[in-house]
Amino acid sequence: MTIRSWQHRSVGRWVVAGLVAGVVAACSGGPFAADPYPLPPDGPTAAQGNRVAVGQLALGNLLFLTARPGDVIELVSAEPVGSMGIGEVELLLSRVIRMDNGDWLWGDGDHLETLEGATFTGIEPPAGEESAPESSVLVVGRIHPERAGRLEVTDIRLTYRINQGSTVTGTGIDAVWAVCADDPAPADCETPPT
Repeated sequence: MTIRSWQHRSVGRWVVAGLVAGVVAACSGGPFAADPYPLPPDGPTAAQGNRVAVGQLALGNLLFLTARPGDVIELVSAEPVGSMGIGEVELLLSRVIRMDNGDWLWGDGDHLETLEGATFTGIEPPAGEESAPESSVLVVGRIHPERAGRLEVTDIRLTYRINQGSTVTGTGIDAVWAVCADDPAPADCETPPT
């Protein structure tokens, strides 16, 4: 009887140990990690740099979000992460624009809107396509540098809701962004590593 009791406790310990290992793996990005959707599953895959004069407009295409068919995503708020020493970065939303030639365009500086409270819906993609362009939006950074120096946006902290669920906050970025400002505009602006 003592042996059975010991075995029972031993099995219970293994079950608890397994559950703890699963939670630790999920929190550390292991094989049980939660899907970061709609944020990108990997780190940044591109970098961009803007050389501008102090006060001149700079735009950066930072984060591409795509809703799965049938999902409605509400963007609650977004905050740039990085070194912001030359001024305040606005994060705005760009919806897809269909061009006269049939191509699709995101990031057009003339068609940006407030990100907070914006929603977008996933629709079924056309036959043979992975996603429908109308299911995607682009988060664009905008700044008019107030002083000479360098800015780097290395991540975006995004708060959102999927299908009117609870708010979720996560971080992600597709392209890290550097802005170098001087008077006149600098000759070079090294892009951050990806």
